[in-house]
Formats: sequence, C-alpha cells, structure tokens
Amino acid sequence: MMSHNPSEVCLIDANVTSISKLNLRPSVISLNLHCNLLKSIEGLASLRNLKHLDLSSNAIETITGLEGLKFLKYLNLSCNRITVVEGLESLRQLAKLDLSYNHISDLSGLKSLAAGPSCLATLHLQGNQIQSIDHIIDCLDDFNNLKDLVFSQNEDTNPVCNHPKYRSLLLSMLGKIEALDGFDRSGQAVGSDYWSDHLGLTDIDDYINYLVSSQSNGSTKGEHGGSSTDVTTPRIDEVLSKFRSQKTPIVSEKVQTVAKDSKVALSADHEVRLERLEHQLAHILYKPSTEKETENQEHLNKTSKSEKTSKKNITKSSESDTDKSPAKSAQAYPKYRRAASPSRTKAQQNTKSKKEGQMAARPKRPVGKKKQQESSKVPDSTTSGNEVHHEERLRGERRMMVEGQKYVRHPEDDATFLSLIQELDLERERRWKAEQAALKLVEHVKELQNRVSEEKKLEDAAMTASTRLKEALQKERYEKTELQKNITVLQAKYEEIVDDFKNCRETEEEQKKALRAMEAATTKLETERMQQHAHEVLKTQEQQMRAAALARELDLLKVNNKQLKGQIQQLQELLATREQQHKVEMEGLVRPDSRDMREIIDKEVVKQETRFEQLIKQWDEKLSQRNQEYADLEDEFRMALQIEAKRFHELQDEFTKVSEECSEYKQISQAARQKEAKATSMVSELTSLVKEQKVRITELTKSKQESLSQHKERIDALEEETKVARKRISRIEILEQDKSKLLSQVRAQDSVIQGLRMERKLWGEELAQQGASLAQDRGRLESKVESLTDETRQLQKQLEDANDSIRIKSKMLEDQTESIRQLKKSLNERDSEHQKIEENEKNKLRDLEERLEQQLAVNQDLEEKNESFAQRKEELKDELSAIQSELEKSEEAKRSLKNKWQERSDLIGRLEQEVKEMRNQFDTKEKKLTEEKDKAIKAGNLAIEKLHSCDDAFRKQLEKQKEVYERELDRLTGEKEEVIDQSNRKINEVEDEMRQILQEAASSKKSLEMRIKKLTNAFNEIQEDLAS
Repeated sequence: MMSHNPSEVCLIDANVTSISKLNLRPSVISLNLHCNLLKSIEGLASLRNLKHLDLSSNAIETITGLEGLKFLKYLNLSCNRITVVEGLESLRQLAKLDLSYNHISDLSGLKSLAAGPSCLATLHLQGNQIQSIDHIIDCLDDFNNLKDLVFSQNEDTNPVCNHPKYRSLLLSMLGKIEALDGFDRSGQAVGSDYWSDHLGLTDIDDYINYLVSSQSNGSTKGEHGGSSTDVTTPRIDEVLSKFRSQKTPIVSEKVQTVAKDSKVALSADHEVRLERLEHQLAHILYKPSTEKETENQEHLNKTSKSEKTSKKNITKSSESDTDKSPAKSAQAYPKYRRAASPSRTKAQQNTKSKKEGQMAARPKRPVGKKKQQESSKVPDSTTSGNEVHHEERLRGERRMMVEGQKYVRHPEDDATFLSLIQELDLERERRWKAEQAALKLVEHVKELQNRVSEEKKLEDAAMTASTRLKEALQKERYEKTELQKNITVLQAKYEEIVDDFKNCRETEEEQKKALRAMEAATTKLETERMQQHAHEVLKTQEQQMRAAALARELDLLKVNNKQLKGQIQQLQELLATREQQHKVEMEGLVRPDSRDMREIIDKEVVKQETRFEQLIKQWDEKLSQRNQEYADLEDEFRMALQIEAKRFHELQDEFTKVSEECSEYKQISQAARQKEAKATSMVSELTSLVKEQKVRITELTKSKQESLSQHKERIDALEEETKVARKRISRIEILEQDKSKLLSQVRAQDSVIQGLRMERKLWGEELAQQGASLAQDRGRLESKVESLTDETRQLQKQLEDANDSIRIKSKMLEDQTESIRQLKKSLNERDSEHQKIEENEKNKLRDLEERLEQQLAVNQDLEEKNESFAQRKEELKDELSAIQSELEKSEEAKRSLKNKWQERSDLIGRLEQEVKEMRNQFDTKEKKLTEEKDKAIKAGNLAIEKLHSCDDAFRKQLEKQKEVYERELDRLTGEKEEVIDQSNRKINEVEDEMRQILQEAASSKKSLEMRIKKLTNAFNEIQEDLAS
C-alpha cells in the first residue's frame, strides 16, 4: 500500500522486483520495501533526501547503489542473502544499521565507513556467520559514536558468541560501546526506548530549520500585506503543555514526531480556515443589493452559528496561550486591524477581487492523517452549508458583474464582518506568540549546542589520560601474545621443514624412477617410429608408380576413344550426304521408259564402261602399290619388334643381375643396421650411465648444500632466539619500571580523586547559592569524573536534559532543587564506582605480577632450550665431518668414472667413422642404380613415341583412301542399278578388308601395349628393389 504522504513510501509485500520501476520522487524521505522480490539495490541515485530505508526480507546478495544517499540515517537490510559488508563508504550520517539474519562472515567493509567521520550508533548483526573476535575488533575499533552492538538476541547468535571470553574481550577492546547484546556494562537489560531517550541534540536540526523557515515565511508575508496565519498555535500549545508537564524533559524522538505531525496537520487546518474566512469576507463585500431579505436572514443565521463555534475554538486555543495577564499581552501584540468602514472604494474592491482569484487558484492539500481529520471536524461541520450558499452567491455576483451592475453591502452584514476581522486579529496574535516561542527555542538550542561543544572538549581532555593507560596495558598484552605466537609459529615451521625435507627425498626417488622409465619408453618409441617411417615410404613409392601407370593407360584409352568417335561421325556425315544427293538426282531424272532416256542411257553406259575399265586399271595399279607399301611397313614393324625383343632380353638379364646385387646389398645393409642398433644401444646405455652419475653427483652436491644451509639456518635461528630472549628480559625490566610508574600514577590519581571530593563538597555548597552557574561547574565535575568511567555519559546526558528543563521551564527554583538531589545521588554513585575502580586496578596489578612470574619461567625454559640447541650444534658438526669424508670418496669414484667414460667415447667415435664410410658407399651405389633406371625410362618413352607416330601415319593413309573411294562412288551414282550394285559390293568388300586390317592393327597395338605394361611393371619392381 502506498502512503498518502508523498515523502513516505510504504510498499510492504507488493511483489516489487526493481526500485527503478517505481518512479519515486526526489522528495521522498522514508522508503519501506519490506518482504518483496528485490535481488539488487538499484534506482536510488535520485533520492538525495532519503533518511529511512527498509529493504528487509528480500533476496539481496550484495550492498550496492547507496553512494548518493548522503543523508540516510536508518538502513535495514535484515533477512537477506548478504555475505560481505561493503558499499557503505558514503553513508556518513548513518545512525542505525541492521544487518541481522544474513550470511555475513566478513565485516571489512565497515573499515571504509569508519575511515572518515561517522555517526553510526547502533549495529545489529545477530543471526550471521561471524567467527573471529580479532576481525570484529579490527573492523569496529575506529567507530567513535558506536554505542549499541548486537551479535546475539534470543536464540539467534553468531559462532563468535560461543567463545568463553566473548563479552569481556569485546567490552575491554571496544571501550566506547555502552551496551552489548541488549545488556549494558553492569549486566542490566537495556530497553528499546533507551537509545531513543539518549540521543544527542543533532536530531533537533530539522525542527530548528522548520522554525526558521516559518519565521522567514511569516516576515515575507507581513511585508507583502498578506495574511500571516500559516502556523497554528493549538498544536504548539499542546507540545508546550506536554513539555511543561514532563518531570525530566528529554530531547527525544517523541518531540520530533509531534513537531513533524503538527507541521502537516496545522498547516492544512490554517489554510482551510483562512480560505473560508476570505470567502466570507468576499461574499460580504460583493453581496448584491437585489437579493431578498429572506436569503440574508438565512445567511446571518448560518454565520452566527459558525461564529459561535469559531469563538469556542478561539477561546480554547487562547486560554493555553495567554497564561499571563491579558492587558500585557494586548499591549505587546501589534494590532493590524480593529474596524472596517462600511463604504468601500473601487480600489478596495479591486484588491478583494485579486484575493478571490488567489484563493481560487490556490490548490487544496489532502488531509490524510487522523490528527488532521480531528482538527478539521469542527470547521467542516460548521461551514458545510455555507459552501453551497457561497457558490450560489458567486454565480449571482458574476452575472451582475457581466451585466455591469454595482454591488452594495447589506448593512446587516457589518456584525459578521467585524467578527471575522476580530478572528483574523486573534489568529495574527497567536502567530506572533508562536514565532516568539520558536525564536526562544532556537536561542536555547544554540546555547545548549555551545555548552555541549565545550563539555566535549573537556571530555576529550579527560579521556586522553585514561586512553594512554589503556593503550599501555593493551601494548603489553599484545606483545605477550605476539611472543607466544612467534614461539608456536617457529615450532610449527621447524616441524614443517622436517616434513618437507622427508617429502622432498621421497619425491626425488620417485622422479628418478619415472625418468628411467621415460627414457626406456622414448628409446622404444624412436625405434618404432623409424620402422614405421621406412615402411610408409615404401608404400608411398609403390602407390606412386601404380598411379603413373594407370594415368598412362587412361591417356591412351582417351586418345583411342576420340579417334573412333571422329571416324563414326565422318561415316554418318557421308551417308547423310549420299542420301541427299541420291534424292536430288532421282527427282531431276527423266522417266526410264522414254526413248530419249534409253538412248542417253545407252550412250552413258558405253562411256561409263570405258571409264570404269580405265578406273579399274588405275585402282589395280594403286592396289598393287599399296600392297607393296603395306608389306614394307610390316617388314619394318617386325624388325622393330625383334629389336625391342632383344632389348627386353638384355633388360631382363640386367634386371636379374641387379636383383642379385640388391639381395647382396640388403644383406650388407641388414648387417650394418644390426651394427648400428648395437652401437645405439651401447651409446644409450653409456648416456644413461653418464646421466645417472651426473644425477647422483648433483644429488650429493645438493644434499651437502642443503645440509650446510640447514645447519646455518639452525645456527641463525638459535642466535635469533637468544636475541629474542635477551629482548624479552629487557622488556621485563622495562615492564617493572612501567609498573613502578603506574603505581606512582595511581597514587597521583588517588590524590586527584581526594581533591575532586573536596571540590565536590565545595560545589554542593555553591550550587545552593549560585543557580545560574550550575551548568558550567557541573560540566567540569562530570568531565573530570567521566575520565575514570564510561558509564558517566548517561549521567551527563541527564544533567544536560536537566539544563534544558531549567532553561525552558518557568519554575527555576524547583528544577534547581531536583537537579541538586540528582547530583547528590550521582556523586554517591560515583564514590562507589571509584572504589570499584581502585579494586579493579589493584587486581590488574596482581595480574601483571603473576604474568611477570610466568614470563620468568618461560625465560628459564628458553635457556634450557638454548643448551639443548648447543648440544645439537656439536652433533651437527660431527655429521658435517662425516659428510665431508663421504664427499672425498665420491670425488674419487667420479674420477674413475671419467676415465672409463673417455675410453668408451673413443670406441664410439671409431664406430661412428665406420658407419659414415658404409653410408657413403651405399649412397654411391644408389646413385648409379637411379641413373640406369632413368636411362631405361627414357628408352621406353622413345619406343612409345615411335609407336604413336606409326599409328598416326597409318591412319592418315586410311583417311586418304576413304576420300578417294567416296569421290569415285559419287561419280558412279548416275550409272545403272547393276553397275551401282556391283560397285557397292566391291566397296563393301574393300571396307571389309579395311576393317580386317584395322582389327589386325588394333590387336597388334594391344599386344604392344601389354608388352609395354609388362616392361613398366618390371621397371617398377626394379625401382622398388633398389629403394628397399
């Protein structure tokens, strides 16, 4: 639910997920978001005036987004998921911080808050995970105003609270805390109203600002001639009556809340009352003369009733204000207006119309609180009927103004007009009284602040002496704890070093074993990798040779396919052309039955027969020539095949020889490899021996160095311990001197206390005579006494409250007597407290003596340890001599090993030279074989090229013959069908013969290719054998 006050926002259990979505105004002072769904603090940068922030029962994990809240005084982050305190650096005016029921284990963020001026007075941390007392003291020691600290409440505690000396340590180390976990230093329970009643005077600043602003507003309004009745006196009178009725007036939160509530409620009441009065005046001044007398009588009756009720309210409020004589008050107050003339000029009417416009434009404020409703019941009830009547009258007035008629006030309204003016005068008088009271309060508060500053200075001067004593005791305790910690740390370090030495030896042995295993594994892996590499190289060479042979075969097949396709296309084109020519000729021919045709045919037959005979003779001659040429080609081809067969037999013989040589070389290479393997194994064994010896030598040197360094460190540690023991003895002497000084200081303090008692008696006598100088003398006494105890602050606050009551109340004598009684009681209590303090100091001195005795016993133990360390030193010297003898022996063994290693290195050098010679011989043989292989590949390529050239020539001849036959067939198409049939048969026969020739050529070509493949395979095998 959102509150009606715009400066206070309350959204409890409203399912809010983000503050930035609320669109809050910058004037918000209080924000309550209890029990929502917030995971982070965002959107508070614009709320510069925020003083109260409640974000409890959410899911917040980190404290962020509070940098701009410089005026924040109360922050509640309980029941969240916070683990670390941080982000509070800028909250310098924070007075109360609640971080209970979280998961906090780290309070380091409070150091940044305590680094500058901080107003933190209460801190709640119950229900968290704080575990260290030292951490708490480190983080909270710098807070000067911290009074209330809570780590456990009911059953909700922290792990620190289980410490047996939890309360005593915190109260002793944090001397400015007055209450811990709800109990003060004396063990008495502290209520929830304790801190609200014992706040300082800093919380009255808001009330002072309000009074100053009201004074300034009143003065400005008086200058402008407006009504100065914005501040009402009934609420102020109630506050003053409550303040007078209190026996021990205290500046607390209650007075502040009453003042804040009265500001809002009374300002609204006054505005409503002034608006109604101004409406009545305007109605009376501008009442039209044409209205009926019945309406005037009704209006007079209503106004008379309202006058009675307002007079009753005025008398009630004036009774509380006018406690003194009315004649003096009448003389003192200024009289603004006593009467008003019945006749009004045009200028007065204009001013009234302006006032009406201002009142109509003024916004009405909502009244939301119960106090405002109670204060506004009476005027609302009396003037509810007047509002309707005023509205009707205003409408009539406007009509009359539009029509241009003049307004004349009725003579019977003079009485009501005078009564309203009197009410205004009374309210101005009340305003003047309130302003004077406020000015007095401001002056009184300023005086109190000055006194407080003076008393704080005295307190600081008195606290320095006690802090010095406490610091000296704390330093002694701290030095003792540090010495004990150093001893324990040294012992722990010695044990850790011994354990580390043992562990190092074990790890070194394990690492040696692991290194040996790794070396063996690496040698195995290297041999396997070499074998795999050789095998893979052989495989790649074989695959390359196969790929080359396949590529060649593919090329040959592609060429053959292209040639066959070209021949097929040519034959198809010839057939198509012949068919077309035949059709054309058949279309252009004459009928064969005609005589002309027969004659022509006979003539043509004779001609063609002669030509055909000639052609046959020519073709016979050409065929005989071609047959002779073909026989010659066959003879040449046979000769070439015989030559190639001879070469092939020669290559086979050479291949057999090369294969035999390769087998011999393989045997030689295997023997060389075995020798190399033996040599590498010998080298690896020798290197492993050398490495082991080097490792042993390094281990021996390291062990010697470590033993020497350990002995040196032990000797240094013993010397340091002796130095520390000497320092402790000197410190003990210094402590004895400090003890004597403290005894002398205690005696001096006893004399000071006696002097204070005498001064207290004198002050008691002077208080009866001098009431006006009571506050200053009492402050000095309190500052001197509070230097010995922390609990006297409460008494000082009571005395300050007594001063406030003395300044404000009218009965000065009664207040002085009560304060004197309180002082007597406080002095008696201080005497008893002083006795307790003396007893505590005596006990502390006894404790110091006991501690000195304990330290002497510790010193004796240390001397005994020094003796044992000296014995241990002699033993270590003996061990060093033994180790040196062992080193000499190891050096002799090292020399012998060096000699052996030199002999083995010479053997290894010889073996390496022999291996190099074998490698050179093998490389020369490989070069020769590769050269022969290249020559054989070139010869094969030349043979293949010759075969390709023969094929091309034969194909060209065939193509020429086909062209000749085709031409002759074209010429003989016009002959008779018999000649055509005969010629066709002959052509078919010739084509069959040509096909047979082509088939024979293809078969011969295939046989040649198969032979070439066999040759290539043989060469590949030779290359593989050579490579292996």
